[in-house]
Amino acid sequence: MAPATVTATSSADGTAESMCSFLHLSVSSFESLFGSLTEVTAASRMAALRRVPLLAPLPPPALLQLSREVQPLNVADGAVIVRQGDDGDCFYMLQTGCVGILDASGKEVARLHEGAYFGELALQKSDVRKATCVSRGPSNLLIMTRSSFTAMRDAFPQVASALAKGEAGYAPVAFSSRLGLKDVRLKRALGVGTFGKVWLATHKEKVYALKQIAKAQVVKKGLVQHVRRERDVMAECAGTTFLVGLSASFQDGQSLYMMMELVPGGELFYYLQSLPGPLPEASARFYTACVVEAFAFLHARFYIYRDLKPENLLICANGYIKVADFSFVKRLRGGKTYTLCGTPAYLAPEQITRAGHDRGVDWWALGVLTYEMLAGISPFYHEEDMVMFRRIVEVKYSFLPPVPKMSYEAKDLVNALLQKAPHQRLPMGRLGVSALHQHLWFKGFNWDSLRDGKMKAPYVPRLKGSDDLRFFPDCTHESPGAEYGTYSSVGNFVGFES
Repeated sequence: MAPATVTATSSADGTAESMCSFLHLSVSSFESLFGSLTEVTAASRMAALRRVPLLAPLPPPALLQLSREVQPLNVADGAVIVRQGDDGDCFYMLQTGCVGILDASGKEVARLHEGAYFGELALQKSDVRKATCVSRGPSNLLIMTRSSFTAMRDAFPQVASALAKGEAGYAPVAFSSRLGLKDVRLKRALGVGTFGKVWLATHKEKVYALKQIAKAQVVKKGLVQHVRRERDVMAECAGTTFLVGLSASFQDGQSLYMMMELVPGGELFYYLQSLPGPLPEASARFYTACVVEAFAFLHARFYIYRDLKPENLLICANGYIKVADFSFVKRLRGGKTYTLCGTPAYLAPEQITRAGHDRGVDWWALGVLTYEMLAGISPFYHEEDMVMFRRIVEVKYSFLPPVPKMSYEAKDLVNALLQKAPHQRLPMGRLGVSALHQHLWFKGFNWDSLRDGKMKAPYVPRLKGSDDLRFFPDCTHESPGAEYGTYSSVGNFVGFES
């Protein structure tokens, strides 16, 4: 049979190379279901812009206007997007794909992923590009020219202000050359777990937390990709305010090493345990807000966290909170995942019933955390797990005594997060995380001050120096993972080094 040719009057010809079946939807039917193509395109671009942490707090009208001013740019693997030394007049936002940042020698110093941005200085003035940006695989970007930015500056000052104060969308790696264990000095074990140890380590007078993982156990348990994912997520978090980032990674014959920034104030869990009662609402609001910003960063890059609990929230020297431990993080671009993981008291109903889950489980867990900080106990706690799981699935909790009194606004926020249907949880609607920013419990809360690190924390640990370890328990020098034997091959771990 001769190939059939289908001609569309508004575009190019299309030729079928074999027998095909098509579903046809008329323009009128499409528009009755979804609205005009212009509206659908604007909505799609608004969703993409909302995934950029710099722009997420903007109200819908501002995002809508911004969506009309940006244009798509699709590039192939290896394409140079901007070149160091060139004049620039465009701002770039990465929708999908990956972009490598190269220094003058051509060495890659950082990678950008979904939600990242670069070239923002070009919106303010004639900008000479400081680095070369190359697409690593096919990438889709949105671009805004300086002329478009200038045209909308007066009409939408919120957008202009957000873009004008934006810092670089990437952070250079901490080390200019690859490290090995010989280059660092181990001082003391900070923690011991099933996978390995976390050490206090120093490199060139600077203090770090060095996570050591036994290769033998990783291979035996089939967790090679799991560990790689943890490393990659921490690399993306480097330089962020609310997440523990990776400074370097390396390996030797038997262990993998991930060098992270040291967060010296210890776990929020131990701080809460030291208090005579639950937190005041102002303090709980501050810590909840820190987690909101951490989740906004991760979700913008299609990651779900899945292990929120006070033990995984570390207190910085300035009293701010950083989310740590990315063991259960997973990148989910759409649909659901079905792995049961996390801490029992923080599991969402859909995790327990194995109905499949997405980023909504993180917002459920935030509701549990907020309640726990204000009440001193998990909302669904019971000594028997099966009873607790039944309470979670039935969303059965109370604000009645002996639960300490909470404000109406705090109760409303908890209720808005502890919704059984994931799509009904507050940040899962069309406003996204902005719905949390605008909630009554955060009325008067200065989110910009928090992001800039200018807000005073409710508690600041008293530290004698960068290596003060009073907030860490003294750990024994056991060898976790020894029962699995040795594994001396690089094999499965090629390319683990930063």
